[in-house]
Amino acid sequence: MQPATSSTLPSTPFRSVFEQPFDVVVCGAGFIGYTAARKLAAAGRSVLLVETSGDLLRETTRAFEDAGTAAGDSRLPGAAGLEISVATALVQNELSTLRPLLYSAPLAVGLARDGRIAALTLATKSGQRTVRAVHWVDATENGALTRLAIPSSPAGRSPSRRYRNLFLQSSDAARLDETAADFRQRHPEIAWSPTCLVTERRLRWSVANDTPAYKDNISILRDLRASIPDNTLFTFSHASLVDHPVYDEAPATRFTSPLPANLTILSPAFRHDAIATPADRVAIGQSITVPEAGQPLPISSGPATISSATSHAGYDVVVVGAGTAGAHAAIAAARAGARVLAIDHTTYPGGVGTGGCICGYFHGHPGGLQEEINRRAKEMSLLLTGVSFGKIPRWNYEAKKYVLLEMFAEAGVTFIGDALLWSAETRPVQGDGAGSGNKTVTAALAVIDGRSERIPAAAFIDGTGDADLAIQAGSDFIEGRPGDGRTLAYSQSILSVNRHADGRSQVVSCNFDAGWCDPVNPEDLTRARIHAISQHFAPVLAGKVTPVAFAPLIGLRQSRHIVADRQLTQADMVRGARFDDSIGETDTVGDTHSANFEFESDDCVLYYWVSRLFRTQQRCELPYGMLLPRRLGNVWVPSRATGVTVEAAYGMRMQRDLQRLAEAAGLAAAQAVRQQNTHSSGQPADARVIDIRALQAALETSGARTGTPAPEPLDAAALLAALDTGLPGKHLWHLAQNNKYCQAVAERLHSANARVSFYAAAILASANPPDTEFAEAVETRLIRALADRETGPTPDEHKVPGAFGQVIDLPFWALAIVLLRRGGTARCLPALRDAADRPGVLLALRTIIACTLERLARRLGDSPELRQALNALVTHEITDGIQPMWRSNWPAVHGEPQQTPGNDLGADTRQDHTWQLHLVVARALHAIGQPAHPAAGIFRHDSRAIVRRAFAQV
Repeated sequence: MQPATSSTLPSTPFRSVFEQPFDVVVCGAGFIGYTAARKLAAAGRSVLLVETSGDLLRETTRAFEDAGTAAGDSRLPGAAGLEISVATALVQNELSTLRPLLYSAPLAVGLARDGRIAALTLATKSGQRTVRAVHWVDATENGALTRLAIPSSPAGRSPSRRYRNLFLQSSDAARLDETAADFRQRHPEIAWSPTCLVTERRLRWSVANDTPAYKDNISILRDLRASIPDNTLFTFSHASLVDHPVYDEAPATRFTSPLPANLTILSPAFRHDAIATPADRVAIGQSITVPEAGQPLPISSGPATISSATSHAGYDVVVVGAGTAGAHAAIAAARAGARVLAIDHTTYPGGVGTGGCICGYFHGHPGGLQEEINRRAKEMSLLLTGVSFGKIPRWNYEAKKYVLLEMFAEAGVTFIGDALLWSAETRPVQGDGAGSGNKTVTAALAVIDGRSERIPAAAFIDGTGDADLAIQAGSDFIEGRPGDGRTLAYSQSILSVNRHADGRSQVVSCNFDAGWCDPVNPEDLTRARIHAISQHFAPVLAGKVTPVAFAPLIGLRQSRHIVADRQLTQADMVRGARFDDSIGETDTVGDTHSANFEFESDDCVLYYWVSRLFRTQQRCELPYGMLLPRRLGNVWVPSRATGVTVEAAYGMRMQRDLQRLAEAAGLAAAQAVRQQNTHSSGQPADARVIDIRALQAALETSGARTGTPAPEPLDAAALLAALDTGLPGKHLWHLAQNNKYCQAVAERLHSANARVSFYAAAILASANPPDTEFAEAVETRLIRALADRETGPTPDEHKVPGAFGQVIDLPFWALAIVLLRRGGTARCLPALRDAADRPGVLLALRTIIACTLERLARRLGDSPELRQALNALVTHEITDGIQPMWRSNWPAVHGEPQQTPGNDLGADTRQDHTWQLHLVVARALHAIGQPAHPAAGIFRHDSRAIVRRAFAQV
């Protein structure tokens, strides 16, 4: 038989851009850099296209300038269409020698002896990385690469003018044109024009001063709504995230130092010609001369020297990452009297609730500062959309952004966007006491406006979502589920205009699970972003979506979690745990977006599959200690990277919960600064010596901390009576958590009701610690369930839908395979071998069997049955290895058609899932001293970082 491999895997192994030299590195992925990179790649040169942001062609995709003849596929008009065209070309490998690298900022250059550039050090979320090339092109807007290569270079020219764009949608755009005549007459400085969408109108104006864009937009919309009749319906859809710079012709730049011979400068900052439109920029990119190929140069003086100027000093609290949590923390700290600076890699605050266009709450407990923000966001949403959001917990994505910026200004928070954190400066704590961190952060290091800057403070709040600051400073962390290291799926929202039932135009956010990625690996984050944008090609082409813009922020749900003073667990959340240092509560549900729980912890198997508790309420208090990275003294982490276990994060990740943590972190940081008088002493704050009672009182005053009801006491008789019904539920989980119930549960192993006896076996198999007294009887019962193909409760009897409405439940016989990993012995191996050694076994069942065999291999060692089973899993042909991001387990196991999820727009999200099978089998073979199957080798070079990382650990 042929090895079970996938034809969809890349024909050439993945090779990191940091491990290979390029003919040319182009810095800046606007129209100039992208056009130059394509020309060079078309000429056969290997090209790396480096961009600080997450955007290609940002003049159109983020400033929303009309691309005109520079646009891509004519079937996909507008800014969103251009993004789809470019992303699709990259995914389809249209130019095989062109590699993009987003989220990476030039930091320092390494020079050869003759002054040519040999290497470039980049700032990324995971620290410094280095790329090498023969030739270099500076296509950045501000000449960042040139300034690094020639420190004495002139400042370069500034834009002569800057333009902003704002877009409206109306189902009767002609009437909007007519009724807005007075507004247009009073504002001749605002150009009002149609676009390629019949519903859309563009408002474009030159920036007259340094007025923030959000203030311009609010002023224009208020004036417009006051100028037109109430029955003229329109909605705001999107606006420039960055200004579009325009340059008049200027004298040529004179450099006093010689230029590196292998540097081509296309940056507008150092050119003399007039540059107005994207077409002008395309022409500049096309003007590049294709250089001769050559060999990379050796660096003459060792690693590049990185110089970080101290700037933005005088702040008490620095918030790194002004997203879902960080923005709230900044406001809370500033209102409590701290001098606060907030920085973010994007140009706006709010994170996934603004830039990610996830504009609604999914569970989480209300209360506190967030309620004020919610109220103001709804009021702002009325201005933007013309529609009251009422009591629905939703908001317009841009409205919340504007409110946060207003509240920053009111509270005195300084906000700096386009700031990429790349490292943290620390110092050891002298004579630290028990329980306190052994290091403090003295400064954050970030690239701002093309230069590395050192930002000192007494206290730091890490709102990056991935604990970038804390981990750069030395915090330990956990990441990924135990079976395959995978985190939750990400999404990439697109804004689409459609017609509401009442006839008005509305803009909605469309998203779906796009894949999995490593959010701190710049190569993988680049792959994920571009791949997800390309997935919208089919829905848009089919007319299922009328796009106006892409969400500028990729929708990440999970990555790393700090090891904190107190790690919140799934058991805490299910039991309703209470803490002396409580700072509020969570009221949520476990929602994993997954159906393959064999890769999860044993407790997750019990909770989601055996007990069928997907999206069942989880409510508990939140301890202050979960905010504190164990090794750091003056850092708080209130984002999704806070101190939770991997499985607890499936529920403790909702926006409301993170905003509550953020308010507590902001208040605590301000209290630490004030209480310890850090400004006068010059000493860092200490997160562990605050007055917890004062913090709790402040949170109670704001409404963020309310009285959490005590969990109802468990009643043994009621739990056992529920077991006797033969149905799943939370009683199964509770019975498995306490060995005092074991004897009573064991008595039901021989119940005449097969369902009761199976659930009794499942409880005893899942008990922690395991009860060996009944191990043999439990194994016998599970083997029997497998042999007899027992079904258990059907979805018609007890259905718990998954994240997309799919049926994630398994029949008893499949659950028996999973549970045998807990207490199975050599007696179960023949049954597992027989289950594996059959043609046509579903991939989902193969991975279930493989996970159990791996556990048995580690516990029992080698045996003929074990080898036969492992070999069968990877040699029988796999016909369902290429799957979409979701599946229904029950229909698949029973040979029934898969159901279509409610958010399916026709996007192709399929990918190769066979890597998980090969990973587990390889680990099992390694446990018994055997080499991995040859088919597993290709996954070590997979394009997905999570796959490569998992196989690197085998």
